[in-house]
Amino acid sequence: MKRHKTSSSSRKRTAMVAGSAIAALSLVGFSESANAAETPSIPMGAVDAAVAGVGSVQVSGWAIEPDTTGPINVQVFVDGVYNQTVSAANERNDVGAAFPGFGALHGYTATISGLSATAHSIAVYGMNNDGIQADNVLLNTQSVTPLSSTSFGSVDVVAQATGDTVRVAGWAIDPKTSAPISVAVYVDGVATTNVMADEVRTDVGAAFPTLGADHGYDITVPVAADGTHTIDVYALDSTGNGNNPLL
Repeated sequence: MKRHKTSSSSRKRTAMVAGSAIAALSLVGFSESANAAETPSIPMGAVDAAVAGVGSVQVSGWAIEPDTTGPINVQVFVDGVYNQTVSAANERNDVGAAFPGFGALHGYTATISGLSATAHSIAVYGMNNDGIQADNVLLNTQSVTPLSSTSFGSVDVVAQATGDTVRVAGWAIDPKTSAPISVAVYVDGVATTNVMADEVRTDVGAAFPTLGADHGYDITVPVAADGTHTIDVYALDSTGNGNNPLL
């Protein structure tokens, strides 16, 4: 399905709604759009989130067309190519409170799968009920990089704790599961200990909301008292497939 050519009028429509948050849409402006002489009425809405998963992206938001209180459809494009159409019919009480004359059933969620672990451009259009592609409106475009299936994480701290111990701390995730995984700590190339990365890390949970916050590790390992030592930390795959990347 081809995307429409952009006239000066449609560019103005896009600019009015792109990236819009509910707080940014005044009821006065909405009323003016609903009562404007221009036909057709202009869909409006937002892309509230685009969350990366393993080879996937879940995009969500809301959309309304001023000339109907019923749900409308939205179209999702990936890298400029049509991907799917979903109905903006999920309950969104915040939208209903902002636009009480239209009700709360205007939220949408779409899951895009089969994506490579590289950046993708995700665009969402509000579809006009007149069925004319040229009258659809771009709600927003976001760049999202899906997760690969390989475990990943970080070594945030390597510091001497006592004369013969070193503190090692960080976080590790296997994106195939939200459950904690183990990390293996090596000292000078020798396996020393495995520890479960299950401590709360709110910063990690905020960065990867679908995977939770219980992915931190913090351990003290023994070392020889003198000299320089190398500390290696590996994230252990949850399936035991041997693909355990060095953090």
